[in-house]
Amino acid sequence: MDKEVVLQLSNEQLYDEFVESVISDSIGLEGLVSELEQSSRFKEDFIFRIHVQTARQFILVCQQKSDAVLEKAEELIERAHILELPKILTLNYHILGNAYRFLNFLEKALECFMNVLKYSRIYNLNNLTSIVYFYISELYMTHDDVNTGLEYLNRAFSTLEETKDKEPRYDMKRVMFSSNMIQLLYLTKKYEEIEQYVKVMQENFERDSSPQALYTYKLALLFYFFTQNNYEEAQKIFYELLDLIGDLDAKYFILKAYCEIMLEHNIDYDFYEKELLLAETWEGSGNSYINYALNNSLYKYFEKKGDKDKAFSSLKKSFNQIEKEMSDLKTDKVNSFKIIEKNFSIEEDISSVEKKNNELELMAEEANRNKNLAESALHRLKIVSELGKKLTYSLDVQDIIKTVYRRLVKGIPLTKFVIMIKNSELNRLESIAYYAGGKQKDNITVDFDDKNSVFVEVFKTNKFIKIDDFNDSEGFAKQRKLSSDIFCSSVLFLPLSIENEVLGVCSIQHKESNIYKPEDVEFLEQLMPFLAIALNNAFKSQALEQEINHHKKTQNELEEVNHKLEALSYLDGLTQISNRRDFEKKILGYLQKSREQGISLSLFMFDIDYFKFYNDSYGHLEGDNALKTVATIIQKHFSEAGGISARFGGEEFIAACLGLNEEESILLGNKIREDVFAQDILNEKAPLKKLSISIGISYYNGLEELKKSFVMRWADVSLYQAKQDGKNRVVLKTIKAGEEPPEGLE
Repeated sequence: MDKEVVLQLSNEQLYDEFVESVISDSIGLEGLVSELEQSSRFKEDFIFRIHVQTARQFILVCQQKSDAVLEKAEELIERAHILELPKILTLNYHILGNAYRFLNFLEKALECFMNVLKYSRIYNLNNLTSIVYFYISELYMTHDDVNTGLEYLNRAFSTLEETKDKEPRYDMKRVMFSSNMIQLLYLTKKYEEIEQYVKVMQENFERDSSPQALYTYKLALLFYFFTQNNYEEAQKIFYELLDLIGDLDAKYFILKAYCEIMLEHNIDYDFYEKELLLAETWEGSGNSYINYALNNSLYKYFEKKGDKDKAFSSLKKSFNQIEKEMSDLKTDKVNSFKIIEKNFSIEEDISSVEKKNNELELMAEEANRNKNLAESALHRLKIVSELGKKLTYSLDVQDIIKTVYRRLVKGIPLTKFVIMIKNSELNRLESIAYYAGGKQKDNITVDFDDKNSVFVEVFKTNKFIKIDDFNDSEGFAKQRKLSSDIFCSSVLFLPLSIENEVLGVCSIQHKESNIYKPEDVEFLEQLMPFLAIALNNAFKSQALEQEINHHKKTQNELEEVNHKLEALSYLDGLTQISNRRDFEKKILGYLQKSREQGISLSLFMFDIDYFKFYNDSYGHLEGDNALKTVATIIQKHFSEAGGISARFGGEEFIAACLGLNEEESILLGNKIREDVFAQDILNEKAPLKKLSISIGISYYNGLEELKKSFVMRWADVSLYQAKQDGKNRVVLKTIKAGEEPPEGLE
């Protein structure tokens, strides 16, 4: 595509044939966009101009130049609204959302993406819907809301299939979507569903092996090989990913994910020691949380190796990163306010006002040839200057209107006074002031397409109109028939404009004909710029106040959501009892209390018998319900016993209690086992035909020093023994002094 081809396109062809081409090849067509920005059509044709500007915005966001995007975004969105260009409107919201995403203003990004969905529904568009669902899914994944992320990703897949014939880069999007789905399924431990998405991803990757598709493809394989326990292949993929990306933050993300999964799979540090120690040699990520996670992993590694100095150093770095994360959060909030403030600046350039006053005073001095005329002009200038200062200091619309009206009534003949302001959304002029005979009248409106309206003519041409006798003027006969109740004999129409932007029209009228003298007109023409500036500032102030109130409300809602998310981070999403992370945090306190006070600790591990049979027979939805039932029973019993309980993963649960003896521990385990069995949950393929659980208990008397891993491992050994002995039973192991658990089970 070359410059001359684009210049010959009609306005209706510009989006589909030009903008879509830039979306598909933003790097290759950047030079073309630069050429079009210098063309005469760009300067003269505003429809053509907004298409080229939008293409430039897309290129800028692809280059992650978010600040440059923000400078033009709101203006282009407003113009797209006015020009009724829905594709340009939704694409600019999409571009702005990604700019906010790169700046980490995620709530603003979500607001923009929701606007894309909103206007896509209104205008029946679907060209951006699937990718926007995908980006919203990623926003929720960033906040660890896996379930909502999964919901939006499924919507992205569904929409992509519905619009596949119209989707640009369909195969690449399928690779991206499948990659994220594999990661989400890994996080939710739905390993059995991953295989199908790996096949889908491989098929689409064969048709689109672009660098972006290659990266997302390899990232998904990293998670996939972990589900297959193929750690050597996962390690190979890890290094391939590092070679693919040049951005250090992206490398840190891969390193964090790799090390965390290795730790989750209990892989010996010797296997991935080289990779983990990369975190020591690199400069540090721009993401404080990633730095914290890796320093925490280094702390655990050095602690196990017995290097106390390095362990302490890594721990200190972890705390420093937590403090930096809090500082960054505050900075992000301040930057959010600054973005809003930047969009609604209400300060008037005082020097420009003074410059105008000086120019007016010079004009009066030059008129000194006629002393009386000069004195009169100077007097008007002072009135305008004083009145202008009053107006520009006020931010209240009605206060500005009353100030002007009171001064005009004193200074010039006046029967009617009307101010009409544009309403771009409703495509019309609306009165904000209408005085007749000293009394306020009902507001009036005039549509932009009203060809007979003098208000509309002045608004569109930005030119002053003076009518000496409206009732006798042949040029306004048609308007007189339509609007005899609005106009008097002498009528002045003055545009309210700042530079070339017209805000509205002010009309000054009197019942007598030929009433307005040249000095009256001059006074009004001098006053109108001040009135326009004052009204513009007031409107912006109102909008800013509304935006700030909206932002405060959003901030409060976000804080409330953050509190809920913080609470949810310690809960298992399915069963709504504590998760493994929360349990492992609390069990350390139990161990410390057991040692310090010399009281016993009983740690229980539960596993649902033949649960795979149950899922295969009744489906995962029923399997989820069974997990919830078992979780409720376990939580009930341990709450009554003053203990703690959690979902350990899959169909396994874990719990602990202080102060029970061995007999009481076995009794508690049997009560829970019997309660589960008494639910009469059918499991036809199991020997007992009903759902049952096996329980392993490790019993620690609190008198010896014992590691948390030993207590948990002995409980696992007991659970294994219960399984081996026929399931649906309780096995307890009393841990003796110095007795270590076996390394592996057959």
